[in-house]
Amino acid sequence: MKPIARWTIGPVSNCGMKILEESLSAFKKVYPDIDRIVCYNQIKAPNINDTLYKQKEKEIDYPLTPAEKNHPTELGYVLGGMAGSGWKLCPPRLRKSTHELWIDNDIVIHQKMKEIDDWLEGDYCLISEGLGRNYGKIYEKEVPIGIKACAGFFGLPPNFDFNQKILEYCKLLKGKSLGSYDEQGLVASIITNSNHVIVPLTSIAIIEPTFPLPEPLTPALHFVGANRVNHHESWNAYQRKNIRAL
Repeated sequence: MKPIARWTIGPVSNCGMKILEESLSAFKKVYPDIDRIVCYNQIKAPNINDTLYKQKEKEIDYPLTPAEKNHPTELGYVLGGMAGSGWKLCPPRLRKSTHELWIDNDIVIHQKMKEIDDWLEGDYCLISEGLGRNYGKIYEKEVPIGIKACAGFFGLPPNFDFNQKILEYCKLLKGKSLGSYDEQGLVASIITNSNHVIVPLTSIAIIEPTFPLPEPLTPALHFVGANRVNHHESWNAYQRKNIRAL
């Protein structure tokens, strides 16, 4: 069965949607043998040619948000509506029997990456390097000391039970909502406490709106902040380069 890459899109700026389109187009050229699925929520179905998957709250069987709707859960808590980037985890696996890759809509992979190629042949998790340790209050202590991870890009091997891991780590929430950076902390905790490889910034560069593009260009670029603005200077600089995926 083919491996898959999945993107999640919700209410974002026009800039964020444009980067998603470029992300999908570039990935198709670089990794044509990996299936692409775009998950979406709280918006109409995007006008794209790739496979679409409408996310539904009823698929969520773990307490990522506080009590609002009084639905019983496996842990005895109650489930409110999914909030923020927690939607990325819904459902926990789309194709459990193969390698599954999560790519934020503001990441463009325009060249083949050795880390992805090696991961597709292995049995371990993958996560991108971060600029700092931004894991939220709940999960900060769960990520091993010294590890800087960014959950904008991560991958799971075949048969990795992500749902069960989420249930396990959500016990730490004690019925509370995910706070700032808690979703990243949740994912980073699960992956860095499993067999894993961290993809360095030299492969996936994190690009703030005013950061210059790296020279030479890294194989992937993460245009952070683009989903909240309609002008991202670094994304504009990328477009001016008229890059062709390799």
